[in-house]
Amino acid sequence: MASRKEHDELGAVFGIGAALLKAALADQIKTPADFLAVGLGGLVGGVGGSRAPDVLEPATHPGHRSTMHSAVVTSALVLKGGEFVIETSNEMITDQHTDPVDRFGRLFLSSMMVAAPVGYASHILADAGTPAGIPLLTKGF
Repeated sequence: MASRKEHDELGAVFGIGAALLKAALADQIKTPADFLAVGLGGLVGGVGGSRAPDVLEPATHPGHRSTMHSAVVTSALVLKGGEFVIETSNEMITDQHTDPVDRFGRLFLSSMMVAAPVGYASHILADAGTPAGIPLLTKGF
């Protein structure tokens, strides 16, 4: 079973990576402050997302994994939720947002939104690599 520390580390790495990749592809990083906002948002969103499965289904025992730790829920969250999040985050930040504080906040929040589903998926992938694995949909499936 992966520990909270391991989930946090994976969520941070994948969250920061996803946020930076999305911002770079959308050409949203113009200054060092933009880079910092995206990185911090990715960190917070990735770690928060990686903790979500155990918040929704507390790890009270090794067999705690059910619906919120399932492949189906994770796939739906990442695919459909991610599509919505990317569209919304692209609308949150444009070249028209030039006020440094406003731009920093928008980049931070949009990066958090992008990183959270990726952090969630990193938690499930880590759990899938354990002997207990993860269910397809719920316990028994």
